[in-house]
Amino acid sequence: AATALGLAAALGYRERGRIMIKPLREPPELPSGSAIRAMAEADYPAWQAHRRAHYARSALDSGLTREEAEAKADTDYATLLPHGPATPGTVLRVLAHDGTDVGTLWVALRAGEPDAEERGEAYVYSVEVAEGHRGHGHGRTLMLAAERDSLAAGARSLGLHVFGGNTTALRLYESLGYEVVEYNLIKQLL
Repeated sequence: AATALGLAAALGYRERGRIMIKPLREPPELPSGSAIRAMAEADYPAWQAHRRAHYARSALDSGLTREEAEAKADTDYATLLPHGPATPGTVLRVLAHDGTDVGTLWVALRAGEPDAEERGEAYVYSVEVAEGHRGHGHGRTLMLAAERDSLAAGARSLGLHVFGGNTTALRLYESLGYEVVEYNLIKQLL
């Protein structure tokens, strides 16, 4: 892969993102003081608007035009969360630490993809720690919660996409045992 990535870089391609996967075995313990709860229906509209805007910005930063990024965000959210928090196979969680909400998590069984349920895959669509609470291990706790929920739903592996340039997230996922299975590259033509 290193040689192929080097060739792609020499031809002017840059990394848009990576797909990473981790096999699941045992439900991990969550740190003391941390509690995971289902996202309340009343919390969903603000969360969805915030996540959709962030997703569109990330797509824009990865090389899409503003129009492409906005259209992708609209299409993907309408497809992946057609019934909001009641979408079958969707897990929306809030992490509280010492009684304060510090982050959110969105995990889904990959029911819409060929053979995904048979393969036992789940997928992290979003993990976010509130700005004032970053750097305290809450992202790790949210990922551990994703593993617990995925195992409880019968998943045997957990995948995710990380945008190129998100070094902090990449390091977290690698430290948790996720491995890159696919690189997404892009090259601007003219």
